[in-house]
Amino acid sequence: MKLIIAQCILALLLMASNIIAEEIKGTIKEKKDDRIKIEIEGNLRPDIGDPLRIEASIAGRIVDGGTAEIVEVGDGFVWAMILSGKPNIRMAAFITSENPLAANATPEMIYQKALGLIKKTLNKDENPFAINAQSDWDSPVFLQAYPLFLRAADSGVANAQFFVYLFKTRGGAKGSWDITAAEAKIWLKKAAEGGQKYAQYHMSKSDFGESDRWLRSAADQGHGLAAIKIARKKGISSPDLQKYSLIAAENGDANELWLAASMISAAPRIEEVMFMLANGHWLSGGLNLKLAVVWLKSAAEKGHVFAMKDLADLYHYGGRYYPVYDELLMEGEKAGLDTTLPREMFKALKIPVDTASAIKWYERVQAASKHPKEQRAASFRLGNIFSDPDLGFQDFAKAKASYERGLKQRSADCGISLSKMYRDGRGVEASPEKAFATLLEAGPHEMKFEVTVLAASYMMEGIGTPLDRAKAKLMYEAAIEDKKSPNGFALIALGDMYRDGTGVEPDVSKAREFYSRVLQIEFDMNPDSKRQEVRAIAQKRLQSLPAPQGK
Repeated sequence: MKLIIAQCILALLLMASNIIAEEIKGTIKEKKDDRIKIEIEGNLRPDIGDPLRIEASIAGRIVDGGTAEIVEVGDGFVWAMILSGKPNIRMAAFITSENPLAANATPEMIYQKALGLIKKTLNKDENPFAINAQSDWDSPVFLQAYPLFLRAADSGVANAQFFVYLFKTRGGAKGSWDITAAEAKIWLKKAAEGGQKYAQYHMSKSDFGESDRWLRSAADQGHGLAAIKIARKKGISSPDLQKYSLIAAENGDANELWLAASMISAAPRIEEVMFMLANGHWLSGGLNLKLAVVWLKSAAEKGHVFAMKDLADLYHYGGRYYPVYDELLMEGEKAGLDTTLPREMFKALKIPVDTASAIKWYERVQAASKHPKEQRAASFRLGNIFSDPDLGFQDFAKAKASYERGLKQRSADCGISLSKMYRDGRGVEASPEKAFATLLEAGPHEMKFEVTVLAASYMMEGIGTPLDRAKAKLMYEAAIEDKKSPNGFALIALGDMYRDGTGVEPDVSKAREFYSRVLQIEFDMNPDSKRQEVRAIAQKRLQSLPAPQGK
């Protein structure tokens, strides 16, 4: 009765999981402690881990002999560990195997069997040809797969030859594989010559004389990283660039595409631009924003959140051209330097603005989980887009919703913007109390002095909070403690206090000192930089002050 129940349960489990299993019969030939050796009948071979039941026929009655699990597979026999019952020699064994291998299997069938074993240890979308050294290469599954790969490799299966190479170079340090490093390289070359694209890519990194040939061969077969490397080569022809950039986009791993796109779309650093202005030549090259957009879009469509955010930024800002570059060019011209080269180079940093596409990808980032930093940035950018009257997408309800969502994601920038909406009554009913309360909620997030400065301005005017100019002054002073990067608006506010005698004794010299410090603030690479704006305000303030005595 127990045997019938066990058989029914097993059948139900197999039906529920949509597994089509084979039953392989055998006979117990040997018993050692808790293990039994079973001679297999027929043409099929089971896997390690396959369950089996044991039966004996006594006086015409079927008697339950117990259960076991296969722990070793040999040629025509298996060893199994006893799980229950008291099996003995000559009893019948019935093995349930999901994917048995035929004894007369072809080399390709043997390879597919081994590959199937490896895939059982991987995630659904994980590439078995890219498994790393951290995998458990000495696990029973890998130990069972290796001899199968070796058999298929000996028969010329290129994919199996590559796996033999992988077993040595990635897992062989544990000493489980009877193959030397020199032999591993032979297997790699055989696999590459047999057309295995992953082997060809590996050969491109070791066979330097033939590196380009191996790389192109791998790329032509759809190896994404190989195509990326070819597309980034200097002097590549336009047809090849188009061909391999598309192969990369179609076949490349999302993270590889994002990394490559990041390299060819990186905005020049301030130091690099200053070097170019001073020396008349460029330190680095390889900028290609059009190609970066192709690769970022491919990576984004494959679900890469960083790529989504970077792609949205490119569409939103129209490339990587930052306000600081205008300032650097003006400084160069004032110094009598030739700005022709940087102006030409800066053209490569621009693409057409595409706000609709920016919105699409920012919204995808907003919906992504486990990426709070990118979510905060997306919420802030969306709020800015929906509140801007010049972009053609103004919608204060959506702007408010984006800022509120960003604030919940702990974005100080979103809290600041939402507070200003309540302060100014832009798209919402003006509410000084909500303006200040929202700012308090944003305060602990990201430790931004912008929150401190805005809160101080509210205290200066009594907006949503009691008037407290002494406290406001202390808050402004805290925001300018960093000598290299003081907050420009705090400097302006302190200058105004001393100019007008608001909360302090009037002191024009101190006002001039604070305004002048604004002009010394260092350049920054923030695409939303307010440096130019605050400098213009400071210059107007300085011009409005009376000339210093004695001048």
